[in-house]
Amino acid sequence: MTLTYQVIDATAEGWSFYPEHNVITSFTIDKKWTKSKIIDFYNNSLKNFDGIELYTVKSLSNKKLSTIIEEICCLASKP
Repeated sequence: MTLTYQVIDATAEGWSFYPEHNVITSFTIDKKWTKSKIIDFYNNSLKNFDGIELYTVKSLSNKKLSTIIEEICCLASKP
């Protein structure tokens, strides 16, 4: 069984990473990600961890995609 990871770039385009082959490819089921889907993906990845801050926002329409990604990256990089 090949292990794969979902990768999302700064334009919200979806990619697949295959570490066994050291390959990132555009062949993926989720090609275009929405702001809310990116937030859900981040928050759901943390559901089994205590004490890690989830990403919340009141109005997605007022936030740029790049801002959301930057804020999630800052949260994810906190020790």
